[in-house]
Amino acid sequence: MTTVFKHPPLVELIAEVRFGPPLMGLGSGGGQAIVQGADGQPMQFAFVASYESFFMRFAVEAHRLGFTIQERVLPPNAVVVPYQTVWRWKKPEIENLYLQLGMGVFTVNGAPPTYESWDTFLPTVEEGVKGLIASFESFPGEAPKCFSQTHLRYIDLFNSERVKDMAPLDFLGNVMGLRIQLPEVVDKLVGHGAVKPHLNFQIPTEDGHILLTFGDGVVGGRRGHIFDSTVTRNGEIPLTHEAVVKCFGESHKVTNDLFMSMTKPLHDEMEVVHD
Repeated sequence: MTTVFKHPPLVELIAEVRFGPPLMGLGSGGGQAIVQGADGQPMQFAFVASYESFFMRFAVEAHRLGFTIQERVLPPNAVVVPYQTVWRWKKPEIENLYLQLGMGVFTVNGAPPTYESWDTFLPTVEEGVKGLIASFESFPGEAPKCFSQTHLRYIDLFNSERVKDMAPLDFLGNVMGLRIQLPEVVDKLVGHGAVKPHLNFQIPTEDGHILLTFGDGVVGGRRGHIFDSTVTRNGEIPLTHEAVVKCFGESHKVTNDLFMSMTKPLHDEMEVVHD
C-alpha cells in the first residue's frame, strides 16, 4: 500500500507502453516501409489509414471497459510522428481518466480528482493492456511479438500557500534538496525578479533511464514549481499483461521513493490520508 495524500501536487500520471519499431504515419492510403533512423534503430513509415482496423478493434475493448466516449486526437490525413497517439477514449461523467492508442504506443492517463492512488489506478492499466493485446489480432502485417519499452511519468505542481511565493532556487534548495550556487560573475548580473532555473537530469539505470525535470512554470493554468519524473525501461517485455504490470510496479517504486524522499518537508501540509 502506497502513501496517499489529501492534497497531492499531482497534475497528471501517464503509464505508457510501446511496441514494434518506431512508426511514422503518412496519412491516408496503404503500404509501409522500414528505414534506419538517426540512432541506428529501425523506423517504420506507414499510412495511418492502414491501422484504422487495429484502432477500431481496440475501441471494442475500450467500450467493454466503459470508455465509451471516443475522440480522434489527429485528423485522418495527418502525418504522425513515431509514438504519437491517434485516438482517445474516455468514460462518461468520469474526469481525467482516459486511454490513448497510436502508432506503436498505448497510454493510460490519470489525474485528480479521479486518480486517488497507484493501487486504484493500476487495475485500469492492467485491463487496458489486456485489451491492447487482444487487439493485436487486427494489427496490419506482422503483429508485435513483445513490448519494447515502458514509461511511467508523474507531473507534479507545487503551489501551496507555503511554497507559492518561494523563489525557484529557494524551493529547489530548501524543499527538493537541490542546492545551486551561481558563479559570482553570473550572480552580479541578476536584476529584479527571481532566477528561474530549468534543470534536466538523465540518470542511467540497468535497463533504461530516469529523467527528472525541475522548473518554474504554468501547468493546467496554474503557476508553481514543477517536478516532472519519468522512469523508462527498455528491453523485450513479454506480450502479457502480467509482464507489463510488473514493469510498471517496479517503475512506480522508483518514482515513489524519489517523491517521498524529496518532498519530505511538505508532507505535513499535503496531509497523509493513509500509508
